[in-house]
Amino acid sequence: MRVILLSDVKGVGRKHEIKNVADGYGNNYLLAKRLAELATAQAVKDNELRIKNYELRKGRDIEGIKNKLTELDSKTFEIKRLANEQGTLFDSLDKKEIAELLKINPDWIILEHPLKHTGAHTIELVHADVKANVIIKIGA
Repeated sequence: MRVILLSDVKGVGRKHEIKNVADGYGNNYLLAKRLAELATAQAVKDNELRIKNYELRKGRDIEGIKNKLTELDSKTFEIKRLANEQGTLFDSLDKKEIAELLKINPDWIILEHPLKHTGAHTIELVHADVKANVIIKIGA
């Protein structure tokens, strides 16, 4: 049975791929759970159109991300947190909070561990081939 995968299926293939699978597996699992559709002539044409549209959106998204990271490069952001006399924060600053501050995806932030001390911290932002550095100043 030939099917077009509508989402990634572990051990079978990735979204939009056309695969040959056993009839029972195709009918009872992939089609029943709407993970795939039959690969008819019209469905194959529709799939090609979906792939083209996906590539166009992906290209536009990458340009927007590049612009956003270029805009953020070398900027400084200040944030206030409660800290003790030695400068250790009572609550650390993690990727999620930094992403909310910068209004970006947390996956773009390269951070080995949450920030736990006051002062200036250089944070690297990476997506595809674009890199940027921002400075986060944590004050008490």
